[in-house]
Amino acid sequence: MSDLLMPTEEPETSLSNQDPLQDSKQDSGGQFSVTEISEQLADSVNDLVFVTNTVDKSIVYMNKAMKDALNLSTEHPTHCYSLIRGRNSSCPNCRCNQSYGDGCFISHNFLGIIHQDYEVKAFKHVQNGIPYTVSIAHRIEKQEPIRFKQESPNKKSSPAISESLFNIISKNLSDPNIAIYEEIKLLGKLLNASSVSIYENRSFGYSQNSRYNRTNLWSLDSKDITDFQSATIPEVLVEAVFTRMTYGYIKTDDERISAINSALPENLKNSEITSLFVMPFQFKEKILGYAFVLNPDKKATEDYADAFYLFDVALANATSQRNQYIEFYNLKNRDSLTGIKNRTALAEDIKRLSQHKRLGVAFININGLKLINQIYGEKEGDNAILRTINLLHKVFLKSEYLYRVSGDEFFCIYPSIGENNFKMLTETLRLFMSNEKGFSAAVGTCWIAKGSELLNAMRTAENNMFISKRDFYRNNNGLVHRYFIDEKESVLDVISPSRVKELIKENSFMVVYQPKVSVKSEKIAGAEALIRLKIGDTIIPPNDFIPTLEATHNTYLIDLFVLEHICRTMRQKLDNHEEVVPVSCNFSRHTIVRQDFLPKIEEILSKYRIQHNMVPLEVSERSNTIYHKELVDTTKTLSANGFCISIDDFGVAHANIWALADLPVTELKFDKKLIDLLRSSNNFKITAILNVMITMCKQMHIRTIAEGVETRDQREILNKLGCDEIQGYYYYKPLAETDFYDTLKKQ
Repeated sequence: MSDLLMPTEEPETSLSNQDPLQDSKQDSGGQFSVTEISEQLADSVNDLVFVTNTVDKSIVYMNKAMKDALNLSTEHPTHCYSLIRGRNSSCPNCRCNQSYGDGCFISHNFLGIIHQDYEVKAFKHVQNGIPYTVSIAHRIEKQEPIRFKQESPNKKSSPAISESLFNIISKNLSDPNIAIYEEIKLLGKLLNASSVSIYENRSFGYSQNSRYNRTNLWSLDSKDITDFQSATIPEVLVEAVFTRMTYGYIKTDDERISAINSALPENLKNSEITSLFVMPFQFKEKILGYAFVLNPDKKATEDYADAFYLFDVALANATSQRNQYIEFYNLKNRDSLTGIKNRTALAEDIKRLSQHKRLGVAFININGLKLINQIYGEKEGDNAILRTINLLHKVFLKSEYLYRVSGDEFFCIYPSIGENNFKMLTETLRLFMSNEKGFSAAVGTCWIAKGSELLNAMRTAENNMFISKRDFYRNNNGLVHRYFIDEKESVLDVISPSRVKELIKENSFMVVYQPKVSVKSEKIAGAEALIRLKIGDTIIPPNDFIPTLEATHNTYLIDLFVLEHICRTMRQKLDNHEEVVPVSCNFSRHTIVRQDFLPKIEEILSKYRIQHNMVPLEVSERSNTIYHKELVDTTKTLSANGFCISIDDFGVAHANIWALADLPVTELKFDKKLIDLLRSSNNFKITAILNVMITMCKQMHIRTIAEGVETRDQREILNKLGCDEIQGYYYYKPLAETDFYDTLKKQ
């Protein structure tokens, strides 16, 4: 293992960690193009860069290295399958579509006409609604085979080990995974090790995260061959072994380990790893992977050195057989357009899934796909399908059980998930599958506690989907609207907390102020802080991203950001002896019931020396009532500490009389939907209802605010009813922070 310390040579200029099309843009003709700077960058490297239209597989860009490698003249095939594979039609197992989001696939089976081995990294890039596959091919230098010594003090061990390995292979010809497990189990026991892990350089498309993947594990502490949670090896160590073709025995406190990463020895020690033995296995002089043997007996590694070539052969054969099986399985069980599993795979998986407990089932059908094909063409139809899959992958992050069962229908089965968590995911899915919030699809769901009920659950989900589809056609008179809106898809990027924090640092979230006007004095009495998201040149309103964050319980990041922003601004104004008014801040119920909520907001108010009553807390109505008791308890504590509690959007969804009776409310805001009814000539009922509500609130000393007031008639009715304050375009649209405080100065 001496070469573990050897410095690696500086690699040739590579695009492996760069995006050569980061500055790419769409020209006026609607064709894919790159800027001059990006094109010069791509042409200056030795990697091959080419871009294809993911839907029709047409080649839209190649860099100079790619053209030179192919000896291309000005005339060349326009599609990747004809240029690279020599085919007349798209490859049946095309992997372009297995790339989605930030994921990538790796392939060594590439560019046979160049007669060299290339590793290809590919990722999806969407411009103006058109998905492209950006591929970067890096040449792999031929690996020198590693030869094992076949001499040791214990030569008699080889025949016995050879016989054991032969028995393992012969008994498990139909299941190479079992063979690999039994082989590494034998290796681990021979070396008195705590565990043996197999890591491979996966090269055929189903790895979306790391280049090197643990595919098999034997552990002394676990009898479950699918338990991959124990004996995890740091990725930096795996990377070093693969890139430097290292093998042999080493103690983890060796200076060669710390040379890889200074924190590595301590990390290994904390994982109770004191030594390791690394053994490669190879096929036709190409290394397929490595066996990482943890905590082996050093003397055993010396005694059985003559047998390691036997394990090399056995593991290489079993791994090659397994990988070939996976390739054939994908051809039979995966959809050629999307790369996900098909109906055949679903039929095979049902038996295994039925053994699980707590399953969620979702059935998705793209609305009007036939009409999309007729009106916009089959390319747009395929585009809608690919975008549906892209969204499903982002929502159902941890489920491998995603199936395309027909042209426009998809099943997703999520095992081992609680009912509430599944509801949270499906809320997000419905939000972005609705016609108003993205491309349109009907969604039916069902959750079950026992896997034995899976078939019934699938039928229930399908029936619920048809109800959703019926409602769609009733509401849209059978017409198909534009089935996706480009900027809406980018809203999915804010699902993860890390991305929300990045957007906050990038100042992508903007706080604006919606003035609250006193009905009697017609002067600004306060304001509500609102949030906007800007991605690129697109301003995304809160209704398009807040429900997504609420469904994933990540609204607390935005809620606390807005609170700190308005407190910081308020302190600046007070220090300059300028007038301030109470500015309310919206809080999701999910945020309020967090254990750290009260300490966080107290910390913010204390930091900027802001009184509690200057920041009324508005409770959003969007969430369900799963945490109602916790919500009541927390708001009572907040009220006792001097905070004003406001029920937002009263009169719709969960903001109702029940919430008013339970919560310590000081302010109630009537939803715009109710106020809109005042514009009707037949507004007697709504006027009577508002009269009762306002009278009741006055008796309980609760201030009333009407949202969405747009006309003088609405304002006059509310004045007669005794409403305290109004918000809406009749007086002000939402104002930028500077404009709001300038207006406040002038009044």
